[in-house]
Amino acid sequence: MSLHTKASAYPRMRNEAYYTPPSASAPMLGFCARNGLLSLRSIELCEPAAGAGHIAKVLRQADPRALATDLHPAKVQVSPVAQLDFLKSSGPSGRHPLGLFTNPPYGQQSELALAFIRHGLDLILARGGFLCLLLPFEFDSRKSRAELLSDHPLYASRQTLGTRVRWINLAQKKHSPMGHHTWHLWVEDTMIRRRIRQHDAWGVL
Repeated sequence: MSLHTKASAYPRMRNEAYYTPPSASAPMLGFCARNGLLSLRSIELCEPAAGAGHIAKVLRQADPRALATDLHPAKVQVSPVAQLDFLKSSGPSGRHPLGLFTNPPYGQQSELALAFIRHGLDLILARGGFLCLLLPFEFDSRKSRAELLSDHPLYASRQTLGTRVRWINLAQKKHSPMGHHTWHLWVEDTMIRRRIRQHDAWGVL
């Protein structure tokens, strides 16, 4: 799933189904790999809002064991997606550190995106690992969200995509919905988080 940044001009897709192209997910996965997050002991990669599995397909190129789930999995999938409500889930095994990597549903007034952040942070605080979410460029501009983003103790990095995102399942036309988006990263491991903050706290992918 994804976030729709042009709701005023285009009708919203059912179940917030906006599928993320590899050009938007692969650079950030590479960033995570370069910073040692995919090498954390027993890390379980998980795409919890997988839709049709486009981000999951990219994750599974790095780790074939990566899990993909969605509350409303697409009927036609490019990579297998299981049905699961992430906001009521404790993750794949309930034991190992989690690598949560997704483009979450947005929802009215951002309530779903904020819920994904809160639940994801609860999970990595309890189990270790990292949370990586693709959000609209301006998502962190509200001061009321700073406690979950830049002011949160686990917040590590803000990486903006250098090109605008156009969702795969929408018409690929000149005036189709597209917009600037940013990956936000939270890391439970103190040493890795400090290193990222020191060298890669902000950037463009």
